[in-house]
Amino acid sequence: MIVTGGPAFLVALDAKTGNIAWRKRDIVAKASCLYADGKLLALDEKGKLLLAKVSPAGAEVLAQHQVTDDRAWTVPTLVGTKLYLRDRKNIMAFELS
Repeated sequence: MIVTGGPAFLVALDAKTGNIAWRKRDIVAKASCLYADGKLLALDEKGKLLLAKVSPAGAEVLAQHQVTDDRAWTVPTLVGTKLYLRDRKNIMAFELS
């Protein structure tokens, strides 16, 4: 039996040159990501929400929390200070202010 998949790489690219600044596989598994206010919000497919500070030098996880037990494949949406998340059964709103 061959098992494929596993955590995907989180990659930082220099937008001007296309060069890879860094790539890491240990920050978050397969996830939908949103960049806002200098931070990365990632919702992985197992429902874990992660907040990280990212820069050309690397990434630092600031917080993480399991927000749902169902599959989550939709990109997080930020409207003002409200973060909207959706899994296969629920829609959630979190006030981030």
